Amino acid sequence: MPRCDLTIEFDQGKRSFAPGDAIRGLIRVRVEADADCKALKLACAWRTHGKGNVDKGLVQETVLYEGTWQAGEDRVYPFSIAVPRGPATYHGHLVNVDWYLGVRADIPWAIDPKAEEEILVSWPEGERSPDLGPAFSAPAARRPINEAHAFVVAKVLLLLGLVGGGGLLWEAYRSLGGKNVSGAVQYGIMGLSLAGVSLGVAYLLARNVLAQRTLGPVRFEVPRQYARRGEQFAASLGFNPVAPADMTKAVLKLKCKEEAVSGGGTNATTHTHPLGEWVLAEEPRRDLAPGMGVSLAGRVLIPADAAATFASSDNRVIWSVEAEIRLAGKPDWKKEVRIAVLP
Repeated sequence: MPRCDLTIEFDQGKRSFAPGDAIRGLIRVRVEADADCKALKLACAWRTHGKGNVDKGLVQETVLYEGTWQAGEDRVYPFSIAVPRGPATYHGHLVNVDWYLGVRADIPWAIDPKAEEEILVSWPEGERSPDLGPAFSAPAARRPINEAHAFVVAKVLLLLGLVGGGGLLWEAYRSLGGKNVSGAVQYGIMGLSLAGVSLGVAYLLARNVLAQRTLGPVRFEVPRQYARRGEQFAASLGFNPVAPADMTKAVLKLKCKEEAVSGGGTNATTHTHPLGEWVLAEEPRRDLAPGMGVSLAGRVLIPADAAATFASSDNRVIWSVEAEIRLAGKPDWKKEVRIAVLP
């Protein structure tokens, strides 16, 4: 069976690169038996590993040779391949992104010999147009939630949940009357679950609208949707209450977390790990009165070594600004705005 051994050698042993650099080196082929090589392919690709499903991307592939090898030959093929704009190498808690240079010989009727070496791709400070991952979408492209529409959806969802849950509970009652205890238990659990889930989701959708019946319109401003590591980031929050209330807390936070999805379909599980939380501004407990304006504004320094935004299908590094107003005995107001942190 035709077989050969492949090895990758880097110029001066260099394995660390920045976007725009050229990866140079040699592919050495030691031929142990005659072989017809349909294509000797060199590929530069990234892939994730960690808690989530594996995401990967083939960025560049080139054919170095097509032809016949004779037994006993030692062939050398020089290569030069450009380093892409990213995503950069990243090693976190749940999410890891690594780059590889791989070579494979396509030989008919044989197991294709291959070799692979890991490389490091890092952005220089101030990289102007980094690639933040194949699933990244610009924050400006995300449509904000229309709270008035969400409130209508919440009412419809609550109505359907209560009607459906009530119907199932009625079936449970009928089954119990017919001495069908197991059927009554099943219908009862289904009815309570449907009503409970509907109530919970409806509350989350309607919470801010309900809170604004006390707070009045809430102004949550995030002037910049992009930020860089090592820079100051600012946000503000303000409102004029229209009804008295006991505000237990108002806070503005900058947050970063990793998110990884394992499995798929109904068996998908989302894992999260916080990477950092920074308070921009905070208002302690106070009594609110109609017309008494409340405003918060602040800024924080994004750490120079912070993780940059990354988004693939099942692995992400997410940055967001969160505003929260907590009211004693009344629905709280809470909103989150995604941002992108660049190198």
